[in-house]
Amino acid sequence: AAVVVAVATVEILSSLLVSVPPCLSVPWLVEKLTVFFPKGFGPTPPISSARLPHDHQTANMAAASVLFAVLVALCALQHESPSAGVADAADLFTSAAGVHKLFHLEKELAGRVNDHIDAFQRHIEQLQHVAAVLNNSTVPSSHLSLKPWQGFEVIKRLSELQDAIKPPSDTPLVRYIEERQEHIPDKTDVQGASQSLLRLCRTYAKQPKDLLPDSTAQAYFDVGREAYNQNDFFLASQWLEAGLEAYNNGASAVTELGVPAVSKLGLLDFLAYSKYKLGELEQALQFSEEILKIDPEHRRVLTNVEYYRGLLNDPEREISKVVQRPNYDHDNILQHSEADMENYRQLCQGKTVAATRPIELADNCTVTHFGVPALFWKPQRVEFLSAGRRKIRIFRNFATDRECDQLVNMTQGHLKRALAFAGGDKGMTTVDFRVSTVAWFKPHHNDVVERMHRRIPAVTGLDIRQSEDFQISNYGIGGHYEPHMDWGRGQLDGDDRLATFLLYLSNVEAGGGTVFPRLGVGVQPSKGDALFWINLHETGEGDTDTLHGACPILSGAKWVANKWIHETGN
Repeated sequence: AAVVVAVATVEILSSLLVSVPPCLSVPWLVEKLTVFFPKGFGPTPPISSARLPHDHQTANMAAASVLFAVLVALCALQHESPSAGVADAADLFTSAAGVHKLFHLEKELAGRVNDHIDAFQRHIEQLQHVAAVLNNSTVPSSHLSLKPWQGFEVIKRLSELQDAIKPPSDTPLVRYIEERQEHIPDKTDVQGASQSLLRLCRTYAKQPKDLLPDSTAQAYFDVGREAYNQNDFFLASQWLEAGLEAYNNGASAVTELGVPAVSKLGLLDFLAYSKYKLGELEQALQFSEEILKIDPEHRRVLTNVEYYRGLLNDPEREISKVVQRPNYDHDNILQHSEADMENYRQLCQGKTVAATRPIELADNCTVTHFGVPALFWKPQRVEFLSAGRRKIRIFRNFATDRECDQLVNMTQGHLKRALAFAGGDKGMTTVDFRVSTVAWFKPHHNDVVERMHRRIPAVTGLDIRQSEDFQISNYGIGGHYEPHMDWGRGQLDGDDRLATFLLYLSNVEAGGGTVFPRLGVGVQPSKGDALFWINLHETGEGDTDTLHGACPILSGAKWVANKWIHETGN
């Protein structure tokens, strides 16, 4: 129990610090405590785990508590905190348009790297010159015969040494990268991209090699480690096994850019513990024994092997298993029912669900001008996708290809990470349940936006003068919006979102549909079409059947524009 308290305390302290010292971490604590209590724990996890297993823990509360205090004190003495002010993550993974620009950035960087090589080549020549000068200097036969000029010259030479051997620090490449730092992905972007791939696995039942065919051991490991950190040990095992296969097939010890890659021991370490969490003890033991072939003195793994063997020899011992769905579902942050989420996943895959209520063919399509003179010469085709009083409608070819392209192009330089209402005091902020980039435009921004604002009330029959600004969104690979309601966000001051008008500005190669889990309706984006539905009952209360979500992008990119129309004036 003391160990659990100690681990929880470390987690809390780590979350409060601007910079977390390496020693103030669960893995460090586990390694140190294992030395004193080698048989007191269950198997201890590799470095990314945030928890210890609850079984087979030491009962020595006093000893562990005192030891914990000593260890943390030592850590505090060792650590010198760097200053705060670390820049926020770039969130480049959230936009397909942003990711595409990275390929052009790579080409620009190639030229800068060549310039960098030239600078270092000159530095090598300088170092060779320094070595020659130092090697060719004459050493006096004795300090007793040392001349003043000799003493001065050696002091002078060596006083210049630091400047003479200093590597180039202000090269064009360094300046180029510093100026564009916010446009270059960092580890947070790799984490976000890994989360996107895991989301695709869960939503579309994909395997690692469906998404990353013939990739590197390091790439599979990065995604597997993220699944591990999410407690999804089922997907962690799949991705880590793909990484181990790549390693056994001759994967390089360095990444594509020459950075040291994950070792086979590192892959096996995470994989063994994932198998343990799934209750697959034989495989957990097998992978742990492979680690010991590489490092026979690995103290933590030796302890784990002993523990696994004990469990296997005691069939009455209950083994805690983690099923395929993790305890904390990273793709259901809003905590919808499993029935809603299962319908969401099925609809995203293009399947029908029990909630689907087909309507008569004769009732599902019409062509009308709505009594609007401007539409007499070009009536609007309307399709109804659900039965009942509040039909979901599609306005086919609402916008032309040219208009869609103009709307997309005008977002250049305006896209930012999408925000959502997080509840409580958090207000509008970036959230993991909505991953995309957005730009907002006033009704009179330009002629194409003005045309949209004239056309929307014509086909919906609603007054949009009190609606929100025109929003354009871009979703990248794995970009999504969890099932949610558009009404009742808590920030609308009594003037709720009566209706939603969603215009598709692009086709999507795969994925990216808009689905309604409780109505059984799924719509695949089609460039120029617009989706429209009413969010409120006539009483003004929200219609819970309008729960809807944006399916993750499996391939390609998705551009949409939307208009939230409010109650005022309607």
